[in-house]
Amino acid sequence: MILKIDTALDDETLEDLVQMYNTGDAETQYKIYLRTPGGLNGVTLAMIDLINNHTESTELIAYHQICSNGMQLFFKAKCKKRIVPYTEGMSHLFKQTLDYYEGNTKNKNEYASFINSNSNLEYSKSLHDVVGYTKDEWKRIKNNEDVWFTYERLQEMLTYNLTKL
Repeated sequence: MILKIDTALDDETLEDLVQMYNTGDAETQYKIYLRTPGGLNGVTLAMIDLINNHTESTELIAYHQICSNGMQLFFKAKCKKRIVPYTEGMSHLFKQTLDYYEGNTKNKNEYASFINSNSNLEYSKSLHDVVGYTKDEWKRIKNNEDVWFTYERLQEMLTYNLTKL
């Protein structure tokens, strides 16, 4: 069974993944083609959990671009993985947001405090731990830069990643 994810990681994408796993059986092999600009942190964590509960039957294939939470999903999944040539990746300091804060002027200070919290740095560091950013890459990410990675660099990260999961 093949699922193509070529959009942001949101509730609809999560539902597509749930549907795919729910329609298969014990013998079903799953391939997930992933191209995404990123998405919601909570959805990404749920998707990682779903995939990690089907590690033996799932292959995750990155193509074109995997950005932001797409990097989290790809590198934290514990299934078979591969990267299509010429794929690019991008990572940055993750910003966890809550709908409660958005557009709510009464809570702007609380929102600013939440956005700049240590949990954002820790979430970003959790990716660093499984991809092995260089010192320069990590410094740039902590400085709120979008850091882009070539296919070759993603392959290096994948090799490092396989030793960490």
